[in-house]
Amino acid sequence: MYFKSIELFGFKSFADRTRLDFEPGITAIVGPNGCGKSNIADAIKWVLGEQSAKVLRGGKMEDVIFNGTDGKEPVSFAEVSLTLSNQDRMLPIEYDEVTVTRRLYRSGESEYLLNKTQVRLKDINELFMGTGIGTSAYSLIEQGKIDQILSSKPEDRREVFEEASGITKYKTKKKEALRKLEETEQNLLRINDIIVEVKRQINSIERQAKKAERYKERYEELKSVELKLSRIDLEILKSKNTNSEVNINELKQKESELNAELNKISQDLSSLNRDRPQVETKRMDLKSRIVELNSEVSKAMDKISMNKERVEELTKRRSGLEAEIEKGMDILLSQEKEIANLKEKISVMEKEDNERISSAVEKEKRFEEISKTIKTSGITLSTSKANIIDIASKQAKLRNQVAKISATISTHDARFKRLESERSAVSEEKNNLQLRLNEVITEITAIEKEAAGLKAERDNISGSVSAIRNQIDLLTEESKKIQTDLASSKSKLEFLEEARLKYEGFSAGVKAILGSQSRIYGIRDCLANLLTVHRGYEAAIEAAMPEYLQSIVADNIESVDKAILYLKEH
Repeated sequence: MYFKSIELFGFKSFADRTRLDFEPGITAIVGPNGCGKSNIADAIKWVLGEQSAKVLRGGKMEDVIFNGTDGKEPVSFAEVSLTLSNQDRMLPIEYDEVTVTRRLYRSGESEYLLNKTQVRLKDINELFMGTGIGTSAYSLIEQGKIDQILSSKPEDRREVFEEASGITKYKTKKKEALRKLEETEQNLLRINDIIVEVKRQINSIERQAKKAERYKERYEELKSVELKLSRIDLEILKSKNTNSEVNINELKQKESELNAELNKISQDLSSLNRDRPQVETKRMDLKSRIVELNSEVSKAMDKISMNKERVEELTKRRSGLEAEIEKGMDILLSQEKEIANLKEKISVMEKEDNERISSAVEKEKRFEEISKTIKTSGITLSTSKANIIDIASKQAKLRNQVAKISATISTHDARFKRLESERSAVSEEKNNLQLRLNEVITEITAIEKEAAGLKAERDNISGSVSAIRNQIDLLTEESKKIQTDLASSKSKLEFLEEARLKYEGFSAGVKAILGSQSRIYGIRDCLANLLTVHRGYEAAIEAAMPEYLQSIVADNIESVDKAILYLKEH
């Protein structure tokens, strides 16, 4: 049995589908550092079921999926297929070639295939168990693994010998059998618990069975009683049946009498049929009369609808007239109040007139002043002035004219005062509106200036926004490129840091000494890690002192002796 080929896709640095064929004998894979030699060994361990990401030199299992570079997009899954020759039937399966495939998706889902048939990881482990092939078997030896085997405990070395002798499979089956026996013992304990519970329930079930037997006995007794009652009911029904037959005979006699009456009615009906044509003519006359009455009714209905519309219109007019009457009543009440006020004023004026009768000259002057004041009243005022001059000789006329003139004067005085107050209010409102208009004009001017400024500012901002958007697009593309470069550099840095910690490329003696710094006091580090080389001079340093870069630097000769002693012992 030997490896025939391995096919990788999306596993670590193998972005494209890559196939490596192996021939019987020794196959060596050579190449510079970082070309992916270790990734092939990791792929073999991974396809054989390795579950530790640290063993595969990663932080988590998804790190084995190709993550993309500057020129290639990342892939969604990793797949490795390992084909083995099984002609010697070392593997317990009836195939000359066995292909084991493992897939891992970025979602975390994993698949195992055996000759393109989906299986479990347990099936893969059982297939290779005892053959020396596996994730922890002796057939896969890493760098430094021989030193660990030689320096490990006897118990650890025993596992290697057991794997080589082929008894690991049987030990695993033994553990599985012991585990199943423990599960069986647990099941037996559970069955005992169930038996105890069932025994506890048997008593209640027996009581229920006794209740069921008593119920059956009572049911038989009830059945016999019901049969007796049914017999009694049958006797009663028979007696009722005889009575019903007697009633039937009586009903038959009545039926014959009714048939005779029916014959008589049939004769009457035939006579009525003879009179039917006359009745039909009367019915047609009545039908035509009904049609005429229906037409009259429709006309009457139309007239009623028109009358209803007129009534609604009159009702509206009536409501309007009532509103006008109410307004008129209000006006009448206000006029009556004014008349009462005027009457009071007239009585006052009569008293004043009695006092003024003694001085006619003063009245004439007063009348002249009044005539000048009421020129605006028109024809009525001019007539009043002439009457006032005539009243000097006629006292009775004078009183009436004085009353009229006084009423007119008071009315005009009140109207003048009201107009004066309205004029002042209108003038004040006009001034306020003029001030408000001036303020609004000022605000409009300021708003127009501000709008022009905002428009110019908006144009500037639009230009700035477009420039900023272009800059953002450029920065976004640059950021994506930087992130890609950062991821690539980070992966390279992690790989180099891991190689530095493991002293990849150094000799086994250097690894042994530097890996045991806690035990050897005074050992610093190798010269390559202690040198600080300016950029551009790395190749020159490597060419000038290649054999000294792996030299170990120590504080003193005692530390060197301890290191040499450590190498001799181990």
